[in-house]
Amino acid sequence: MQQSHGQVQTYVQAGSNLDKGWRVGVGPTLGCMNQWLEKFNTVVQVELPYWEDQNQWNLRLNTQWQYAINSNNAIRFNWDYEKQNHLDWMKSSLGYVWFF
Repeated sequence: MQQSHGQVQTYVQAGSNLDKGWRVGVGPTLGCMNQWLEKFNTVVQVELPYWEDQNQWNLRLNTQWQYAINSNNAIRFNWDYEKQNHLDWMKSSLGYVWFF
């Protein structure tokens, strides 16, 4: 089973590394979720936020692989990529999810 989605998102970030201490952005998000097996699914999502303080679009790519142990528990692996200010950022994480 495959489900696709599209939306417009708003963003707010705050931190001492930002010139004003905060910034806002808006941009489109497109994604797709695939249910490969009964207990295994993936999500791929592309975000394109436009930040008001940089006057430019930034690219974000998010991927997620999830294995459902049962209806309340899952193991999730995430890989994220972001291109901002002509720099590439990547992050990976492995986590446990408890649904209630």
